[in-house]
Amino acid sequence: MDVKIYIELSSKTPRRLKRMCGFVLECQVKGETVTRQDFFVLEETYHGATVRTLEKALVRITKPCEITVYASDTWALGMLTGQIRKWAKENFLTVKGEPITDQTAWMHIWLLIEKHGITTVAGPHAYTEWMQREMRAKHA
Repeated sequence: MDVKIYIELSSKTPRRLKRMCGFVLECQVKGETVTRQDFFVLEETYHGATVRTLEKALVRITKPCEITVYASDTWALGMLTGQIRKWAKENFLTVKGEPITDQTAWMHIWLLIEKHGITTVAGPHAYTEWMQREMRAKHA
């Protein structure tokens, strides 16, 4: 089974602030497109909010599958496909032996993705506009 995770945040400001976050999970079940979504508020940095939103979405996937993650945060997507394996080998510590930023979330993500194939796509996606409207409506 293929699952798509679409992530959106109400703000791309790098600094820590309260922002709306959301994800849509999409897959095909018996030839029909099925979606599940969740929206919530986090007080977090841009990257931190992306990481935590991804973590919340991944928890919902219970069977091994191929996952494609769509998001605007190119840094977080790059860490997911390029750096997370190295972090896991180093126990999620920096070269100085200190915990990486968002260590607990990244460790949980690592455990969640071990049984899946993961690819990423950066930039706007099929649900971008709809999710932004939903976040504005929920935040109003």
